[in-house]
Amino acid sequence: MNAWRVGNLISEERRDVKVPNIMRVSPGAHSPHPARQNLSPGVAEQIEEYIRSSGMTVGSKLPGERFLSRSFGISRTVLREAIDILESKGIVETSAARGVFVIDGGFQKTTVALSEHLLREAIPLEEFIDARRFLEGHIATLAARHRTEADLKTLTKNLRTMKAAIGDAESFFKEDIDFHTLLARASGNRLYPVWLEPIIKNLTVMSPHKMLRAVRERIVICHQDILSAVEASNPEAAYQAVARHIDQYEQDVHAFSPAPL
Repeated sequence: MNAWRVGNLISEERRDVKVPNIMRVSPGAHSPHPARQNLSPGVAEQIEEYIRSSGMTVGSKLPGERFLSRSFGISRTVLREAIDILESKGIVETSAARGVFVIDGGFQKTTVALSEHLLREAIPLEEFIDARRFLEGHIATLAARHRTEADLKTLTKNLRTMKAAIGDAESFFKEDIDFHTLLARASGNRLYPVWLEPIIKNLTVMSPHKMLRAVRERIVICHQDILSAVEASNPEAAYQAVARHIDQYEQDVHAFSPAPL
């Protein structure tokens, strides 16, 4: 099969650029016929090849559904089936609100497995908090030293999305976990996201107070402080901002559940 040859795929919002010369699939693509199931794996392979050959990295967003289906000359149903195949392989992740993004499948599988293992171990909440305090403070200092403009862009976008989702606890805390993972990536050490994300995920699962909107509003303020310190390349301020964030977390946990941890 020929590779999907594209110069630079653009988002569908860019109306001033012509549709790229993507290899078209065979004419029956729009037919609601069982043959479309044979078509989807081929489309998935072409998208996967483009991701590899075009230099797209973890976090890169694929163009929108309308743009891709028009470019391939296929129905949206076939495109969705192809995206489902890529999701099952851990290559992309779909967010209803944000679109389709390239992910690190190996990273995702590792963190999910570790998160589930830690939850089964029934580790006390205070141990997770202690581990987070030790690890994330150091992560923040490194992020302030090593962050790139791309890191700042993704963290800023994440914070905007969190603010927009503040009324939806489930969506909000997905972005919350992503913020801490992005911060760990900004440290420049590829091990830290693998270590930190399972801690954050378990703290989220073990925290009933997360359902309170006031708690979510405090989290946004804490994240803004962390981001500001990282943007200013101030390691000490970043460390202190994380420390305050974790202190606030502990206060909220105790206020919601005054029983000893």
